[in-house]
Order: sequence, then C-alpha cells, then structure tokens
Amino acid sequence: MRSFVLLFLASILAVAMAGTACGNQGLLGASRPKKFVGECNRSDSKGKRSSHNCVNAGGTKYLCVLSGQATCIEGSAKMKKLDMEGGECFL
Repeated sequence: MRSFVLLFLASILAVAMAGTACGNQGLLGASRPKKFVGECNRSDSKGKRSSHNCVNAGGTKYLCVLSGQATCIEGSAKMKKLDMEGGECFL
C-alpha cells in the first residue's frame, strides 16, 4: 500500500511540473474549419510537441485543446511562458 501511495504522489508531482497537458487527440486534419482554430493552419504544421520545443523549432503558433475547446496561441514569448505539453506546433 505504501508503494502505491508513493507512486501516486510521484505521478501527481510529475504532472504538476510538466505544465498544462493539452488534450489534442492527433494532428489538425482537413475536417477542422479555420473558424475553430484561428491562425493555426494545418499546412504549416510541425507536428505534436511541447510549446517550448515548438518555439525552439521556429514555431510561432500552438494549438492546444483543453476541455474540448481548441485554441490557437500566437507568439513565441507567450508559448514559452504557458509551458504546455501535447499540442500541435505551427510555423
């Protein structure tokens, strides 16, 4: 029981330190109308990565799905500060 509690606490700490986990189920597909994702355009996709790694790869926009709501975040400084994981990176 003690090892289960320690494992549970370690997993909570890991999630807390990782930042916000986006709920993106996959890459942006052709079926997503632009009105739902703002300036994130699937032809500019660099794939799924963390927001700070997106900036390091030259990305300027980041698509993150939270509670079923897709949001396109623009601006390198904002993307680094938000510290998100599992979203999609765009040029």
